Amino acid sequence: MELCKDSDELKLFDSDSVDSLINYKWDTYGRAHHSFGLTMHVFYVFSVIAYTKKVYIEDHDDALLYNTLIGIGVAYPAYYDIC
Repeated sequence: MELCKDSDELKLFDSDSVDSLINYKWDTYGRAHHSFGLTMHVFYVFSVIAYTKKVYIEDHDDALLYNTLIGIGVAYPAYYDIC
């Protein structure tokens, strides 16, 4: 992998061995990490949408549940950035 990183030859990445190595690393390490991050970001966006609808559009004051959901949605990116 070190040779691939330092090389300017793009045809090197067309080989089957490098392709299988990249796919292995993605399947082993990258996919689960990025899928969890995507899920958390989608959860946060939908929490903000639900909060806005409930508090501002429907004009309800019982926003504790939605504040908690937004807090959970913010906790993951904060933890990710700090650690």
